[in-house]
Amino acid sequence: MVEWEIEAKSSGEGVTSPYSRTEHCENIHEYRCDTSVGVIGIDVSKEHLVTSKGRVRKFTNNEKGYEEILTMKPNIIVIEPTGVYSTRPCQYFKERGVKVLLVSLAMERKGRKGKKTDFYDAEKLENMVNKSREYVNNPLKELVSLYLFMKDVQTKQENRLRRALFLVSDEEKLSEERLEKFSKGDFSDVKLYQLEYTGTVLREIQVLARTLIQTREELKEVRKMIEGNVPQDHVSVSEKFID
Repeated sequence: MVEWEIEAKSSGEGVTSPYSRTEHCENIHEYRCDTSVGVIGIDVSKEHLVTSKGRVRKFTNNEKGYEEILTMKPNIIVIEPTGVYSTRPCQYFKERGVKVLLVSLAMERKGRKGKKTDFYDAEKLENMVNKSREYVNNPLKELVSLYLFMKDVQTKQENRLRRALFLVSDEEKLSEERLEKFSKGDFSDVKLYQLEYTGTVLREIQVLARTLIQTREELKEVRKMIEGNVPQDHVSVSEKFID
């Protein structure tokens, strides 16, 4: 294996000197011992993918880079999960028939001395294939993430609306009926303080009420989508989670 100190001196294009590997088959996964199976480790960042094999080892993290990596005809790709930056290439490779495995280098990095290099990490990922798990696309993941994000937005909208109401009245209730009235500029059931800023704040309340109503409706739609992707015997669990 190329020493990471040497890899650190590689050019910006990721071109490295030829090298030989020294791992013994009894110490690594069967995938690495089968010469008919191409295993590639990939270190992922927002801008680039660095591979454990190839004369050119640094590629852009986009479709052009993915296709260039696929020209090496890998059967298995090992990637460290790094959130959104790794999800897209994982899904891309999987949909083109490549087995994608995930493994974290967090524990391995703790014991390493010296500066981190993407080239070393890519090689390490390839050699950790026996500790990896298969990448699986979960359609619920994005939906639940969206739901939680929108719940947070809803809470912020409600807090902002209550703040605005406090500035001009003594009532902060946010019932559906009141929201509908506020969204239409109807404040007839609210005793208002006639202050210099009252007109401006009432306009803010109207805008916030409209936005909050829309957010609540969209949350209902996302919830339906989540429930539609959960097996029937798991719906009660999902309801507990997203409430």
